[in-house]
Amino acid sequence: MAAITNESIGDDTTVKGRFVSHADDALRNTALFGWGDLKYLVGNELEIAPGDSWEKIARKLGKACGNVQPAVRISAYARRFEEDEQAPSEEFILLLYLMGEAGQKLTDDDIRWMGERGVSGASLVDQLSASENIKREIRAHLPSQTAPPPGS
Repeated sequence: MAAITNESIGDDTTVKGRFVSHADDALRNTALFGWGDLKYLVGNELEIAPGDSWEKIARKLGKACGNVQPAVRISAYARRFEEDEQAPSEEFILLLYLMGEAGQKLTDDDIRWMGERGVSGASLVDQLSASENIKREIRAHLPSQTAPPPGS
């Protein structure tokens, strides 16, 4: 971080505000990133130049996120729900929660396969061994799940 020479993010609330507004895009787009995805993003896609401001770095980070596809994908669970007697329901619902919390939406393909296999975020939440408060919080953050039009 020695490249950042012209402003301190620690003391200036205006600088912090600009950084956070740009960093929100990166946070939203990296909700399903694992360690390797993040390492690749920072090591291969993000270029920080000497003198870059925090705002510029956050903007670059938001843009670079679009160049990296996470290893974890909701669609990867289709086969696991089809083949596995012990379907990864809890793991899957927590990924949906992360997506919803980050403001991500399910793709039409994700919605389609979930509908075909009877996988619903709301019904999976009911199966969790968690308090009703936790379940309510998870439901509040699930991404919207609207069925695509027939034949699509």
